[in-house]
Amino acid sequence: MSADVAGAFGAGGSALDLEEVTPAKESLDLRGTIALVTGGGQGIGRAICRRLAQDGFRVIAADLHLSPSPANLDEAVELEPGITGRLVDVTKPAQLERLVAWIESNAGPIGVLVNNAGTLRVSPLLKLSEKDMREVFEVNFFGTFFCTQAVAARMAERRRGRIVNIASIAGKGGRPIFASYAASKAAVLNLTQSYALALAPSNVTVNAVCPGIVRTKMWEGIDAALSALEGVPRQEPLRRRIAQIPLRRAESVDDIANFVSYLVSPMGAYITGQGINVDGGLEFH
Repeated sequence: MSADVAGAFGAGGSALDLEEVTPAKESLDLRGTIALVTGGGQGIGRAICRRLAQDGFRVIAADLHLSPSPANLDEAVELEPGITGRLVDVTKPAQLERLVAWIESNAGPIGVLVNNAGTLRVSPLLKLSEKDMREVFEVNFFGTFFCTQAVAARMAERRRGRIVNIASIAGKGGRPIFASYAASKAAVLNLTQSYALALAPSNVTVNAVCPGIVRTKMWEGIDAALSALEGVPRQEPLRRRIAQIPLRRAESVDDIANFVSYLVSPMGAYITGQGINVDGGLEFH
């Protein structure tokens, strides 16, 4: 055995004691714990809530837009079986800290955090305002940062947890028509890697899912804005972009929810620090 190979097995060529580095089985199966999903009121977020509820999680959907809507920040409402709604503004750290403290005290430990809340502005880059850039970063980047900070230390102390950030393939390349969104998602991807490294010793994984073109209200708004900018009928910008997808269809919210389900299941326990495209082959990196 070469010195390099022997070194990989430790002193004397003996194999590492796998019992020391393999997590306990109970730490891999988080069903029955709380899954906190920001932006869980509609679209991708609601689909993720439903799938995680089906998987056996007790789901908290945190959003500014819920139906039925709680009367205030401290009230909880049942949105669907297994899904509880709470109002929260992810740009307000104090609200997030209060929400997390309430969950841990009244509902149970948070085993899964999905940072899904997001916003977007469509504007040619040279006309993009500072206000729009800051507002997009406040929700997409700082919202992810604030919520993760509120939850991560508790997960690390328990030595179990999964964090999934909903990023975008836009974060992997320039997008001059919605540059603020692309830049914020690029920052989320980098932040994902940093948290993954920081939390790996505590058996907490952190990954990002990068959707492509998903049929949601957000993409309806993008289509409307692009049709005005490009001088084409409504639905034509969306049609053109779907035609570029190798699988020749737009993404559904369930495509994203199913992959989040995989990442937070025992099958996803050895994946961390990744920004994984779920986009029908639109991007290959």
